Amino acid sequence: MLAAPSSSFLRLSRLHHRLSAGALLLIILLSALALLSRQHAKEPLSVVVPRSASADYGLPAFQAHHKPHKHKPDRFHTVSARVPAPRLPSLALSPSEELAAIVSFLASLPANGIPHSVDPNVPIDPQLVLDFDLTTDRARAEVEHLVSDTWATNPVVIFSKVREPTSREAKTIMDTYRLRPAPTIFDVDERGDVDVLTPILFRLTGATTFPIVLIGGNRVDLDTLRADHTDGKLRSNLTAAGAVVGGRKKKKGKK
Repeated sequence: MLAAPSSSFLRLSRLHHRLSAGALLLIILLSALALLSRQHAKEPLSVVVPRSASADYGLPAFQAHHKPHKHKPDRFHTVSARVPAPRLPSLALSPSEELAAIVSFLASLPANGIPHSVDPNVPIDPQLVLDFDLTTDRARAEVEHLVSDTWATNPVVIFSKVREPTSREAKTIMDTYRLRPAPTIFDVDERGDVDVLTPILFRLTGATTFPIVLIGGNRVDLDTLRADHTDGKLRSNLTAAGAVVGGRKKKKGKK
């Protein structure tokens, strides 16, 4: 029979097993640490210290040792902003352009009027009577189109006062030509903006009384209107402005 192992032998055997297990565990831990170290070495440091801070507070300049990949922008130090294009100064209107803009505005809708807050002695704010922006590079072309379109649509315009005989005379003279389009007539004394519109018209046309007759955008005083009507010149002036003489049908019951 074999002799039973002694107690000292058993103790040495147990110690040997413990040392072997400890060595194995240590190898596993060292392998894991090596793997983690290798993985982290491939990535940039996630904490970035501003360059100003490294200079002002004596902090280490981590960026010098942990630069990001070339394909990744340094967002901390590079600021990219889209700068809007500068707006052009608002285009100023000449008196003739201002007059065309006001006529177009008043003729487009019967309810349109000049606000009482407007100072009639200075050029009106164009944005009150225009529907386009005067600060764009197309503003000049838009204004030129507005002027030509206004007088093509309204070749004859009469600003009048209903109760004044001279205003009725100007309307009667124009009515004899049966124009198409018919004269665009504004009875100023029946408008809510009469107090501000009257001095604006006087400033822009040089008139001091009503009626104010515009043919193709040009003012014709009453004496000239009478003389041109008598000698036949008015007919050619109306045609040159784009109005069709005799183009309006007669009303029923009238010869």
